[in-house]
Amino acid sequence: MSNNNSNFRPVSQRSLPIALSICLVAALTLLLSACGGDVREDVTIRSGERWKVELRMALSPDELMLIGDTAEIDARLDEQGNDPEAAATNYKWSKEPSDDGGVVYIVEFSGKGLQSLNSAAFDDLATFSRMTYGDKDAIHFAFNPSSAFGDVAYYELVLHTGEIFDTNGELLDEGVVRWIGAYQNMEATFRLSKGIDPLWIAGLVALIAGIAAAILLARRWQQQRHVQAIMATSAFCHQCGARMETAGRFCPSCGAPRL
Repeated sequence: MSNNNSNFRPVSQRSLPIALSICLVAALTLLLSACGGDVREDVTIRSGERWKVELRMALSPDELMLIGDTAEIDARLDEQGNDPEAAATNYKWSKEPSDDGGVVYIVEFSGKGLQSLNSAAFDDLATFSRMTYGDKDAIHFAFNPSSAFGDVAYYELVLHTGEIFDTNGELLDEGVVRWIGAYQNMEATFRLSKGIDPLWIAGLVALIAGIAAAILLARRWQQQRHVQAIMATSAFCHQCGARMETAGRFCPSCGAPRL
């Protein structure tokens, strides 16, 4: 599927966050009246409380007919990217046609810190509480989406993190849980992934680059030595110019004696 429109604009991180996804859903809900829409929210939380959100909002052909023109939705999305007080960074959006003839809006943004995630993705309606689960440090997540997504026909939230200890959602994998429906409490106790230290990655890249450069230099040195060895053990016939080995007394090409 092709992208019909795409915008990318880094957004500065301020102390007064704007709930990006909630504002977008509210705009769609307003335009769709009671029709709803299909909203799927994918939230990834990694070590250092780094997070990324992908919000997919699907509009059916019937909903598009009621809207008539998606220019206002596009304008709302652009407005979010231009907001200097947004809680997220690396905000971008695009839209693509869906298989049923409708359109899917894709909004992506990222940031750092659980509070900024709460503001950007959950309109400050979720809670992230630090706790101990057994002997492990953990975070308890709780969210009731009814007030934010209650007017949406379909709502799905998928949380990706390090390890899920306990949840009332559907556990898809060790670190992935999914909830479907806006009228339920969503809870999960999880541990963030350890991740990889960016400085360690940079050091590893530098080490690999250094080894590659050393190998390249060694190969060039060997090639030069090989050429020098050939030149040192070879001579050329004064008569025809053919190469003569050092031990040879006569030219192998014309038979002329070595001078």
